[in-house]
Amino acid sequence: DKYVSFLFSNGVRLGIKRAVEEREVPGSQTVFIAIEGIDKFYADMLQRDVRIIKELQQNDGFGKNFSILDTDKNKVQFVERD
Repeated sequence: DKYVSFLFSNGVRLGIKRAVEEREVPGSQTVFIAIEGIDKFYADMLQRDVRIIKELQQNDGFGKNFSILDTDKNKVQFVERD
């Protein structure tokens, strides 16, 4: 009743849970998505007029990342590790 899970053919699982506790407030969550080719993906997001809340950054020893907001104002952070 409160949780759904999707298993993709590449073994990635995405779980989505409906808020049932007071602390689970839309707009207060962060989702991290690891991708390859972040430079091209970021350029595509800019061309599509997606609202970027954190510009593409290089973090030494970690990799590159940038963030957008979903429709509930939750942060979605895209990451490409070094």
